[in-house]
Amino acid sequence: MIRTICDDKNNGKLINENFNEWCNIKDEVAQQEWEEKTTSLLFGTYKNDTTIKIIDNFNPKRGCMLDSYLKEIKRAFEKEAKKRINAKEEK
Repeated sequence: MIRTICDDKNNGKLINENFNEWCNIKDEVAQQEWEEKTTSLLFGTYKNDTTIKIIDNFNPKRGCMLDSYLKEIKRAFEKEAKKRINAKEEK
């Protein structure tokens, strides 16, 4: 079953694909793979806009699923930032 969280056009298609992957996470390995893919999913001319920043442009469906999805994206970026900081400290 294909679920959509926003309009399924342009970058909205990528967001919906990412949302479906998130909905189908079954284990820690899948969670890690999703987090890696999500943190590399950037938009805009300079590829510096995240899903969190652009999703409102695609008429997202408001509710607890959207809130949970956005929280997971934020958590993935926070984990990525911690990894970078730790990598710098180890050097």
